[in-house]
Amino acid sequence: VCKIDVNTGKKVWCNYSMGGHSHSTAGVDFDNKLVVSGSNDNHLHVFRESDGVTLAKYDCKGEIKGPILLHKGVVIFGSWSNHIYAIDLNDIYDDSDDAD
Repeated sequence: VCKIDVNTGKKVWCNYSMGGHSHSTAGVDFDNKLVVSGSNDNHLHVFRESDGVTLAKYDCKGEIKGPILLHKGVVIFGSWSNHIYAIDLNDIYDDSDDAD
């Protein structure tokens, strides 16, 4: 997952912790300044928007190849484990240690 500056087209950061490439379209939680992406490693990944640091991973027991939908702090997605998830980001990410 990479963040690109829309004004310059330059890469701001990349996080390669998911390994390989992802088929999932990342979602952005603008209120909490998070980037959320599914991956082929069976996990949902949560990154800090400012620098790409991995903040959380959630095991879905199946690859996530579809898009991520975020609404009011809830991430909605499907996985190849034959499940559709609606997960409150507060349940998988504790921002008390995330000082800006």
